[in-house]
Formats: sequence, C-alpha cells, structure tokens
Amino acid sequence: MAIKNISIIGMGALGILFGQHFTEIMGNQSVAFVANERRIEKFKQTRVNCNGKECDFRMASDRLEDKPADLVIFAVKSTALEEALETAKHQIGKDTIIISLLNGISSEQIIGARYGMEKIIHCVALGMDAVKTDNDLTYTKMGQLCVGILPDETDKSNQLNALCEFFDEVKLPYTKEDDILHRLWSKFMLNVGVNQAVMVYEGTYETIQKPGEAREVMIGAMREVMELAHYEGVNLTIDDLKAYVDLMGTLSPEGMPSMRQDGLASRKSEVELFSGTVLRLAEKHNLTLPINAMLYEKIRDMERGKVVQSGFFDASENHLDDVLAELKAHSDHDDKIIRSIIQYEIEKSYSVDAKIKIIQCFDQIDPTPDLKLEMTQFVRANANHPNSKVRREARIYLNG
Repeated sequence: MAIKNISIIGMGALGILFGQHFTEIMGNQSVAFVANERRIEKFKQTRVNCNGKECDFRMASDRLEDKPADLVIFAVKSTALEEALETAKHQIGKDTIIISLLNGISSEQIIGARYGMEKIIHCVALGMDAVKTDNDLTYTKMGQLCVGILPDETDKSNQLNALCEFFDEVKLPYTKEDDILHRLWSKFMLNVGVNQAVMVYEGTYETIQKPGEAREVMIGAMREVMELAHYEGVNLTIDDLKAYVDLMGTLSPEGMPSMRQDGLASRKSEVELFSGTVLRLAEKHNLTLPINAMLYEKIRDMERGKVVQSGFFDASENHLDDVLAELKAHSDHDDKIIRSIIQYEIEKSYSVDAKIKIIQCFDQIDPTPDLKLEMTQFVRANANHPNSKVRREARIYLNG
C-alpha cells in the first residue's frame, strides 16, 4: 500500500512539528488535524507558528465519516489519550497504519486494544528539542522517528515497509529498528530521568547537562529503569544509559522536556506515565526503587501545590477531589476554581459521580453573588439529568 493521506490527532509540540513537515511537502489537502468542533472553532481564531512561520494546517471534524486515512498519528499527551481514541474513530479503516508519538511503553497496547494491534507500527520519537509556548513552536533539532515491529509481528512487514517508503518520500528522518522493544524501553529510561529531574528542579536541559544534584538524580532514576527492564525481559545496558545521557548534552541548554513545559503551563503532568509506571512494575517484581519513589511524591506534591501557588486548577475528573477540597478550604480561590469546573463541564461534561460531588460541594460554600449565579446555572442545567441521583442533588441545592 502507498500512504497518500495522513490524519494527526493532537496539536501539541510533536503534532505541530511533524504536521508542519508533512504539510509543507504534501500540501494540506493530504494532511489533516482531526478535532472536535470546539477545538476547530478555537483554531480558526488563533495562529499556529512553527519556528516563526505561520502553519497552513487543515482541520477536519471528528464527526466527519469520510474515507479513512492511510496513516493516523497519535500526538497527544497520555492524559488525553482516551479522548483521542474517540476523536480518531472515523479516521481508521481496515488498511490504516497507526503510529503513536506518546512517551512511555503502553500507548500502543491501549490504542491496539481499541483499533486492533494489527494496525500498529511501534514508534519512538527521539532527539527533538521542540518547545511549545501558547501557539508558537520552536525547535533547533527535529530529531527522528524510530519504527519497527516485534519479533512475533512479521505479518506486519509490508506495513512497516510502506511506512518507511513514505518517510523516504517526504524526507523525514527515521530509523528502521531491528529491536523496537529495546528502543521503546531506552526512550522510556530517558524520559523517566530527564523529564522528572528537570520538572523537580524547575530548570531546563542545562540543569541536567551540568554536574550537580539534578544530573545525579536523573542518572539514578535511569539506572532504576535499567534494573526494572531486566525483570521485564529487556536488556538495557550501561552503554544505553550513557548514550542517552550524551544525547541530552547535544540539546539546546535553554530547551526543556514536555513535563517541565506542562509544569510551567500548570497542566497536569505525565508523572503516572513515568515514575507511576515504574513503581507499579516495581511492585509486580517486588523491587524497591527509591529515586523514582521520591520523584513521584515530589511531582505529585508540586501538582497539588499548584492549586495554592498559581491559582490554576486542573478540574478534570482525575484532579477533582483535590480541587473541591481546595474550594472548601480557600475561599480566596473560589472564583478560579468554580470557573475551571464550569469550563470543564462545557468542554467535556463530568460523569454522574463527579456532578454529584460538585453539587454537594457547591452546597457547602458561600461565594459572591456573581459566582453564586454561575454555580446555580451549573446546577440548574443538571436538574433534569437522566440520572435520578444527580437530579435529587440538584433539586436539593436549588430548593435550599
């Protein structure tokens, strides 16, 4: 098969980087960013720039049941993967090839469980120093994509060859890996070290490029992944570790990994993808990995602390309990919290259990009249909810 059209899910740093490359060579009629109507409308009102050049991206609605794409690229954060799977549903046909640019070692299995592992070509994005600030992406190193199939996936050789031929046609840097599992774990080892160390020490790549505590923590976390990999049947070596540490030395000192960018933007980080995954696998093998345990706790504390330090509130369901606790404890934050909750409800809508928690919490606070009106509108919108428990809580609030 020949790859003639591409659908990209996600317009973060890597989505923009590779989307711009493909669009410049293939034209935007062959490359589409797929999103819901709200995101498409937002895109129409903004400009996206890549290294100072405005991007001529084409947006496609996730509702459009058109011809499936030849290649679908998932370029979202792990925290958005579940939503991205739904966004992609009309883009994937029986012959579609799927690659994931997500960090970690689990996204292929998650995507494959929804759309079939037979469509998945394993992929690792490596060596780029892209930094996205608002809608502006800058990078000095494009990096490369490493692609391959597992030893028991020889039936996917034709798809892998088609993907490599496509990369040759569009002049995209790539490596066809003989041992893609080793590459996946090597990149995972790197991410666990550099992303988390730069996050905790609130720095840039320079923070771990120079001697000091941050660099030692990074290397220590990587060594723990190397140990864990052996229990998972992957032979990571000290030479692998050294090669990736050396690679970090080639990146722009002012650049920073995605986790640090999330921290600065007060977005929920991928800590569960990194030390969270490490600690869960360590428990399976009865291992103690203290550096990753320390990083996990520090990053979780930093995220909880964002509620007080910056006034930013991740009101998604994963963070809802923390946010509601903050709402009860700190009345000086209630405007930002309540509006974060309302905005999330508008964009994604909460589950039944979350709606009940929110309404019960609203009933326990005493906000300003303007905020009271917004809260009442939120509750009133749920007074006729199909779920009887939500209706009951809403009516208790409204009648109170």
